[in-house]
Amino acid sequence: MKILNKCIHSLVLCSLLFFRVPAQTPKAISASRSCLHTSGGKILNASNQEINLSGLNWFGFETAENAPHGLSTRNWKSVLNQIRNQGYNVIRLPFSNAMLKQGVKPSGINYTKNPDLKGLTSLQVMDKIIAGADARGLKIILDNHRSMPGGGPEDGGFGIQRNIRKASGLQTGRCWRSVTNTTMQSSL
Repeated sequence: MKILNKCIHSLVLCSLLFFRVPAQTPKAISASRSCLHTSGGKILNASNQEINLSGLNWFGFETAENAPHGLSTRNWKSVLNQIRNQGYNVIRLPFSNAMLKQGVKPSGINYTKNPDLKGLTSLQVMDKIIAGADARGLKIILDNHRSMPGGGPEDGGFGIQRNIRKASGLQTGRCWRSVTNTTMQSSL
């Protein structure tokens, strides 16, 4: 039960980081309607109604492709539609700090199937997916999964990569500000 509570609190923290309201403008007020919070062991929506989260992982932003996997064969909108139609309501998007560097371009995307992603940076692709998920009623959990792109566990662990992050200018605090600022601007 202790582990479940920690997972729920982490989930809510991630949701609050993404859906935080920076100012009480009309757009910001409407964004607060999608916020989640906890009460005891329950996850509640903005109307204090208990909700159940059923989700899946869409990996790829944390890999060398810097884009969700599957976009070489499918359109990103059809993937989101399938996720929603299968009854899921939350998507975990792992990413690497390196993906957030200015100008990082994704690879492994079939632009014939995804013409609206052509020329976008990886962060802009992430913004489109987050906005598309929101339009379909899907929540996003952003997972700062790795410092450098790759698959599986990071060599030496995430914490040991501090020297790499500092050398490349990829400090975790700045990464989160970059993600939350751009996603908040695009979702409002």
